[in-house]
Amino acid sequence: MSRQQAEQYCQRGRDQADMNQLDPALTSLGMAIQADPEYAEAYVARGRVFVRRQMYAQAVDDFTRAIELDPDLPGIHALRGNALCELGHMQAAAADYSEALRRRPESEYYRSLLDQVSDNT
Repeated sequence: MSRQQAEQYCQRGRDQADMNQLDPALTSLGMAIQADPEYAEAYVARGRVFVRRQMYAQAVDDFTRAIELDPDLPGIHALRGNALCELGHMQAAAADYSEALRRRPESEYYRSLLDQVSDNT
């Protein structure tokens, strides 16, 4: 399979998620990952769907894999931090929010996330 196929499946999955068709979205995103296991964007997209399904452990796994493949993806550390926070892993979430803020020090949003989680640790 190819990156082009992975991109097509990924876009289909995003579109399905936008229409709140979460199960078909997970299927399409799984096919994207199968087509190209090195395609970080597919893991991000599937992780977002897992968050919407409140499947936070699976989301953390996908966001972690995306970070392994491309640690410079915009917002990826904050996404994983949010999922970790939902699982009650406040210290790990704080570490991810700190990394997100290190990468974008001007972000008030990342700063507020870090402040919120720091208040709860």
